[in-house]
Amino acid sequence: MAAFGASDVPVSATANPDPRPSKRRRPHEGMQLRHSRRCRSLAGGACSCTPSYQAQVWSPRDGKPIRKTFATLGEARAWRQESQVALRTGTLRAPSQTTLQEAAEDWLAAAAAGVIRTRSGDAYKPSALRAYQQALRHRVLPALGQKRLTGISTNMLQDLADGLAGAGLAPSSIRNTILPLRAIYRRAHTRGEVALNPTLKLSLPAVRGQRERVARPDEATALLAALPLTDRAIWATALYAGLRLGELQALDWNHIDLDNNLIHIERSWDRSAGFIQPKSRSGTRHTYAAYMIAAGINTKALSTYMGHASITITLDRYGHLLPGNEHQAATLLDGWLRANAEHGR
Repeated sequence: MAAFGASDVPVSATANPDPRPSKRRRPHEGMQLRHSRRCRSLAGGACSCTPSYQAQVWSPRDGKPIRKTFATLGEARAWRQESQVALRTGTLRAPSQTTLQEAAEDWLAAAAAGVIRTRSGDAYKPSALRAYQQALRHRVLPALGQKRLTGISTNMLQDLADGLAGAGLAPSSIRNTILPLRAIYRRAHTRGEVALNPTLKLSLPAVRGQRERVARPDEATALLAALPLTDRAIWATALYAGLRLGELQALDWNHIDLDNNLIHIERSWDRSAGFIQPKSRSGTRHTYAAYMIAAGINTKALSTYMGHASITITLDRYGHLLPGNEHQAATLLDGWLRANAEHGR
């Protein structure tokens, strides 16, 4: 906000504020009565405008005042009292000149360099940073990029999310748009660069988990049979071992143990960064996991193969039956009941 001009005069404690400047108040204290620049009072006449009231508080942490203008003296006083409390509790800071555009560029550069990491302490994958950059560039920064980081409110971000929903964007895409903002503000809040994180109380559309379709064994066989013979091995490895494209591209012969029928996944390949660490071991390998369960593989062993923290995650994520397995499950149950009945158990 611009510095006080000739139209700014201090407000006294009386009902009719004295327009004459007070020498007893320091510049960072109190409030100012603000007349319009065309008001006759500025030339010594009677007031010919509707003055406003500018309240200010001093932020010791930032070493500068925080100001806001109101239509009434009561509103200005109330804001000043609330602001003084907020400054003491650390929920208010003087506005920063850093824009969201600048903060986003700094965050992306630091994350790419490995300085900023995920909440689990891992470096961000290049593909994740590309997705963040795309969401910021195409959906966030055109609308909010030139606004100050400290000036963006929860309502502004809610309007952004609501606008994306109104434009027909999928709930998962809306959440992915907000993800980089959450990461930027989480770091800024931790570093004390913003007093409040405006991303915390957003209301976003629910992402309903869709049950992924698993190819039946006969479908998988038919799909592989349709491929040229030279391509079948790589596609069969992806399908039956649950390897992703980058993991397949990063394989070397020393990763393959034919004697023990094992493939060791130690790295992945990114088109921009080259060899990188493989994706989190807990990422979805849906068909592979479903086949292992259907084949009767011990669930605890499967949990280890999948890299899950507990067997509960494996059962919750992959415990459903393959299509058509209901009859097989019923047959197994009938056999178990008959066996127990015959032995009197």
